[in-house]
Amino acid sequence: MDESTSRERRIGSRQKVHGRARWRARRGSSWFARFRRRDWRTVIVDDLSITGARVIADVEPTMRTGSVVEIEAEGHGGTARIRWIEPQPDGHAAHVGLEFLELSPGLQQRVEALVADGRPETVDWRWLVAR
Repeated sequence: MDESTSRERRIGSRQKVHGRARWRARRGSSWFARFRRRDWRTVIVDDLSITGARVIADVEPTMRTGSVVEIEAEGHGGTARIRWIEPQPDGHAAHVGLEFLELSPGLQQRVEALVADGRPETVDWRWLVAR
C-alpha cells in the first residue's frame, strides 16, 4: 500500500476545524526520560475524524513517523501516533497525520461533537453515497 492510500483510510467523515491543541513527545519508560522536561508545543488542527486528525506543526528534529505523542485540547488529554509527515515548502512547518490511540472521555466527546457538526440531522442513503 502506498502512502497516499494510507492517508485516506480514516473511518467516517473529516471535518475542517482549524482549532488549536497542544502536543509533546511522550515520555519514555527509562528513569532518565521520566525526569527530562518536555515542553508542550501548539499545533493547528486542520481537520478531524473520529479516528485521527491532520495538524499543522513546527518541524522538529525529534518528529518521526510512528512516534507517540501526548495531546491536549480544552483541558482534556490523550495519546496519538504520528502516521505520516509532509514537510511544507517553507521548511518550518509540516502537515502531520495523527491516529488517536487513547482519548480521555472529555476529549472523545469533543471530537465526536465536532465531527457530528458536519453531518445533517437526518442521514439517508443519498447523503452517505455523496460523501
